Amino acid sequence: MRRAALLLIIAACGRSDAPVRPERSPSEARAESNPPACDVSIVAAKNGTWIALGSARRFIARCDRAIDVDATANELEAFRLAIRDDCPPTVDIGGAPGADFEDLLASSDSARAAGFSRIGMSGNAELAAAFPDEPTARDVAPAACPATPPPPRDPRIVGDDMPRPLDAKASAGNVTTQRMAVVSVDAETISFNGKPVAASTSSSLGLIPDLARALPPPAADLSIAIVGDRRVDATLIMRVVRTISMSGHKRLAFAFRK
Repeated sequence: MRRAALLLIIAACGRSDAPVRPERSPSEARAESNPPACDVSIVAAKNGTWIALGSARRFIARCDRAIDVDATANELEAFRLAIRDDCPPTVDIGGAPGADFEDLLASSDSARAAGFSRIGMSGNAELAAAFPDEPTARDVAPAACPATPPPPRDPRIVGDDMPRPLDAKASAGNVTTQRMAVVSVDAETISFNGKPVAASTSSSLGLIPDLARALPPPAADLSIAIVGDRRVDATLIMRVVRTISMSGHKRLAFAFRK
């Protein structure tokens, strides 16, 4: 198709009645060469949280060990307000070595508190932004650490299209009422509907073939819930998410194991 269009343009160049494309204004040229940034990236890291929108990025340090949800939400809200109305914003969350499952869900809490609704998780290689190993002074955002630490988090779900909140106490025997399958993750084992399918200790950074083979075919009414210990490494959760996503499943939910 592109070749045919190119041939048409070349053939028209020698004709006096060929349509002339009007010159673009400088602002139109800038808009075309710099499309609006709509995708916000978040990475939970060992020492804090990275966020980015286009070329703008910020780093929010932890409060002791915990992700600073309030400060991250403040910075994300500024990003959301800077996004054009005709550019539906999305948030993509990743995890770096040293972060854990709880940090990923805290990052999701920050995005929701900032007013975002389209929030997902993927492998860091798929994020719209890349981050340095260490922040500069210009990157660091003001902290908003509470005087007293927040109470322990309740298990909860992230994902806009869940049929209902997941009962985190559900066992492998009663997860089918809402067409929901469960992938359980701990420091040693990855299980599907209660059956161990892969080891969590693999040094591979790619997909998890044994998990992919255990998954059922994708279906419109089927959701996959990832239930894990709070301290499971975030990079392992990212591998699980990417394996499930690459298998064709798009309806994911997340919860802690009680």
